[in-house]
Amino acid sequence: MPVLDINNQEEVQKFTTFVRSSKYGQITQDLGWADVKDNWEPLHVYLEDGGAIIAAMSILMTKLPNGSRFAYASKGPVMDVHNLDLVDKLVAEAKATLLAKNVYLLRMDPEVDYSKEFDAEIKKHGYETRNVNALGLHGTIQPRFNMVVDLTGKTTQDEIVAGFTAKTRNKVRKGWKNEVTTRYSTDETDLAIFYKIYQEMADRHGITYRPYDYFQRMLKAFGNDDIMRIYICEKDNQVLATGLGFAFGDKVWYMYAGSVSGEVFEAPRVMQVAMMEWAVAAGKHAYDLGGVGEIDPDDNLYRFKVGFLGKDEPREYIGEIEYVLDDAVYEELVRQKDRATASQD
Repeated sequence: MPVLDINNQEEVQKFTTFVRSSKYGQITQDLGWADVKDNWEPLHVYLEDGGAIIAAMSILMTKLPNGSRFAYASKGPVMDVHNLDLVDKLVAEAKATLLAKNVYLLRMDPEVDYSKEFDAEIKKHGYETRNVNALGLHGTIQPRFNMVVDLTGKTTQDEIVAGFTAKTRNKVRKGWKNEVTTRYSTDETDLAIFYKIYQEMADRHGITYRPYDYFQRMLKAFGNDDIMRIYICEKDNQVLATGLGFAFGDKVWYMYAGSVSGEVFEAPRVMQVAMMEWAVAAGKHAYDLGGVGEIDPDDNLYRFKVGFLGKDEPREYIGEIEYVLDDAVYEELVRQKDRATASQD
């Protein structure tokens, strides 16, 4: 059955093994992610060849005030998306359920590099795309510009640090000289430490933040398999910075973080090295620092992240691939808003 029966343990295990072992796997495509996002309705579909799964997609659906539903396959599907014929077949497996649920749009945003040629091919298959036409950090759900460190061939701390810019190398070494230490755990005591600092930093900057039980669900879903780790940076037994990382697919993803106000002795940079060492030890080939809104040397977030890339450039992803099921609703909720945003720019 290409629509996963969540009560069939054999199917569930087969699906989970495929997603977790695929080089295209993403934490947000794991079945555990539906437990984290427990206010969304899940739908999981897959394709087989000779009894083996060759493509999979986890979709979360939410109901809108107008009665229709929005469906989102975050960083999915799990497959080589350049094989658009296979994408078509996978989407077709979900279509009947999406229509029955009154879904107006299935949105996919795989981590695939943008090109005009691939964008054109996607459109030839009947999909809409949102990339260069969707502006800013929040123009798309996931940022299109991601700071991804290539760890291929690196096995030691020295090799990792050698890939940074000179300025970032010096800042990391300054942190070590100041005896900043890093540890990790999957203990809820440390989750509470992380959350306190994460919340305080969000309050300082006037930004929204997730509730504590959101992270508790993360820890329950992924902590026991060493997929999720809580990293703590300290000096003289004082916590300076914390972060959450996920080892999945072919990378470690640095997802949430916080640091105290005042002097932090380069603790956030020291923590990045420790997480990259985790990635190398786990056999991963990339470390994902997350996204930025735009390539802007004056932006503090960009300046912090780009130093770890060294000579490499940020990755520009294809953005959102839209399978529209109700064109009238899509026109009202997506196209009109995109046009309005563009006209203001």
